[in-house]
Amino acid sequence: MKTKLLVASALAMVAVQANAGIGVIMRSDYYNNSKFTNTSNQDVPGVSTAAPTTARLNFTAPVSDATFYMGMNFRSYDTVGFTYLTGTGSGFTTETVAVKRGLTVDKFIENAYIQKPFGDFSLSVGKVEQNLGGYERESLLSGDEYMASLANGSTVGLVSYAGSQTTTVAAPENQSGIEIGYTITPEHKVAVQILNQTNSAEASLSGSSTSVGANLTKSTNKRSSYSLQYEGMFADKMVSTLLQYGVAAADTQTQNIGSPALTQLSAVINNTYMSASVKAKLPASWLVLAEYFANSQLADATGSKKDATTSAVITARMHEGMYQPILSYEASENKIQEDSANASSFKRTAYSGALEIVPKAGDAFRYHIAYNSFSDAYGAAGLANSTVTNNQMIVGIKYAGDILK
Repeated sequence: MKTKLLVASALAMVAVQANAGIGVIMRSDYYNNSKFTNTSNQDVPGVSTAAPTTARLNFTAPVSDATFYMGMNFRSYDTVGFTYLTGTGSGFTTETVAVKRGLTVDKFIENAYIQKPFGDFSLSVGKVEQNLGGYERESLLSGDEYMASLANGSTVGLVSYAGSQTTTVAAPENQSGIEIGYTITPEHKVAVQILNQTNSAEASLSGSSTSVGANLTKSTNKRSSYSLQYEGMFADKMVSTLLQYGVAAADTQTQNIGSPALTQLSAVINNTYMSASVKAKLPASWLVLAEYFANSQLADATGSKKDATTSAVITARMHEGMYQPILSYEASENKIQEDSANASSFKRTAYSGALEIVPKAGDAFRYHIAYNSFSDAYGAAGLANSTVTNNQMIVGIKYAGDILK
């Protein structure tokens, strides 16, 4: 935490001298998640908690004819874990240990890059913002989303056998690399990104030890990820489109179990991410968004089958006035190993209704209340309960503004 405060203080001092800007986004919420029944027909208690959902600083400063951008997420933690075996012979027991590394600079600085124009072209170098996740990702980063889709990392109610958490293929975090942008016309733009691979957050066991003291090492796989983005505006800028496609190199951890030793090896993973988004301005200050996401993950191994997460989201929201309602619908599917009957494969239907209250036009403060309902239908045979329903209430406040103005 001291490191974060020092970085923020230094940026504030530089910004005052450099005619820069520091945008602050703070959102604090009270969450009430209802009790629900998992697929083993076990009741999972409800949870009520207060949390600072969003805490961000966005720093912008001119550097000659270029611009420096930095985004810091004070709610981002670097957590790693690993699995090990205890016992001998055939009497192995698998245990999982989580290791929290804390608030590392590499983690909480979500983006830090310099962008320089060259006529109709632009070059961005550094830890750039991933061109993946559509308009919904932008809304999540700005603290304006109340029901994230599965494809953008929602974890609400994800349970399967015995209450264990289900995995999904979600849009990745930002990575370092370059972006080349081209402005075709002011209303039409394209961008290409070449970035580092997406490393697993999991640490790996090296050697043949089953003890907690085994060495923790990051993957040594170093490949590149690529993405292509198109932004367009039509009908006198009343309709906007955002098309994104990415091929991302990644890694995961696989287990090679000996007797009695365990060696955890790094496996090469290939991810693809696609999103198609349309946003339309309607009369009476309404905005309608329709988005489709299709993410997949495939291990580079003989006979492997892909995991896939798809989401379709429709949102209608009012963006002016004191009372601004928001209505959202989501239809998603999570399919593991191309098998609808897998323990972690399910289809989700979700609804959200929210109301944002802006006491004064242009005011930096906003109040909000939201109600979300999730219904996950699992396809595995023999489940005691095949449909998991989870409801969530959110009440909170948000501040967004430039602290130098």
